[in-house]
Amino acid sequence: PARISEGRVDAKMPPGATHAAFCLRDANGFLITSEPLPDFQEVPYSSKKDSDLLKNGFAYKPGLFSLIKLGKQALAASAKAGLNHLELKSAIAVAKQQYASKTISEKTICNAIRALRAAIRNQKGIAQAAHPLLNRFPTDPLF
Repeated sequence: PARISEGRVDAKMPPGATHAAFCLRDANGFLITSEPLPDFQEVPYSSKKDSDLLKNGFAYKPGLFSLIKLGKQALAASAKAGLNHLELKSAIAVAKQQYASKTISEKTICNAIRALRAAIRNQKGIAQAAHPLLNRFPTDPLF
């Protein structure tokens, strides 16, 4: 779900998401983009694979933040259920460290996301372990 207010779009990232894009339509059903997109007949799609605006963005951080929040909820639920949550506690600590890092290393941040997802899933019997977006891309080699 997203909220549009005063020309700004706010949405919550799914836990562990690495990238996101908004597709907005105006009142007449026309696509509104956040940056100019060339017509595919003018510029072949294969020659433009990335966003010009996001090339220096921190794409991993919003999803990691959301995943850490879910991990904290899982930790509380696990403690209440009397489950062993040492792996989860450790994975949250590593994820927090990666989130706080000034430099983004794709490999280490993806490892932190993957480990925290697995630690949450391993807490069988709690609601957070069955979160519908937690297993969204299980075949992706980074996750």
